[in-house]
Amino acid sequence: MAIVWRDQMSLGNTLLDNDHKYLIYLINSFERSIHVFNNSSNLLVALKLLEDYASLHFQREEQLQERLGFPGLDHHRRCHIKMKDELKTSMDDLLSGESMGRKGMDQPQFIEFLRHWMLEHIIKEDLLLKPYLKSE
Repeated sequence: MAIVWRDQMSLGNTLLDNDHKYLIYLINSFERSIHVFNNSSNLLVALKLLEDYASLHFQREEQLQERLGFPGLDHHRRCHIKMKDELKTSMDDLLSGESMGRKGMDQPQFIEFLRHWMLEHIIKEDLLLKPYLKSE
């Protein structure tokens, strides 16, 4: 089930909101690639795009938080590190599973993880930044 952007998810910052929308698009694309193609090379491309864009977004978000003096920056940075580690581990699992002729990653479970993380992260973590963005 695809993630749908809702206005309640908006931080009121065009750059961050567009980043979040694109990350949702990438997660939805990754899920579609599992159902449509169901082969490792397409999954790896989708996962690599997600990993690369998430890193770029995290960097932008942390730089903005630092500039605004956001008190939750250290916690937020740890959340980003954890997510990058999860993406890297999942990519490694997919690669190792393919090389051994088996599925190395539970794809439905990983999709659920991505959905949950994206929604939870935006709603519980990123929205804490919203009052600081209004003062910018």
